[in-house]
Amino acid sequence: MFEPISTVIKQKRRKFSFKEEIEAIDIFKIWSEIIEDIFDAEIGKACKPIAFKQGVLNVKVENSILSQELQLRRNEIKDIINKKLQRTVVKKIIFQL
Repeated sequence: MFEPISTVIKQKRRKFSFKEEIEAIDIFKIWSEIIEDIFDAEIGKACKPIAFKQGVLNVKVENSILSQELQLRRNEIKDIINKKLQRTVVKKIIFQL
């Protein structure tokens, strides 16, 4: 009679193709955890994902120094996101002030 919400979402996801929106939500949910694991909680608060479209994740960063540090570790961050999501979702990360 009742179906788990995850089953309903998966069915609707296929039917209405909200794939990219759901992937964005998944990424936004794990972002802080990933950044805090790599750096610390303070840096996690200083950068936030703001958009995800066609495999490109846009992240708002508070200052240029942090932006440079994140740029250097962008591939590591991308790989960890994709590993946690168990699929290749993020192809590129853009950091912006």
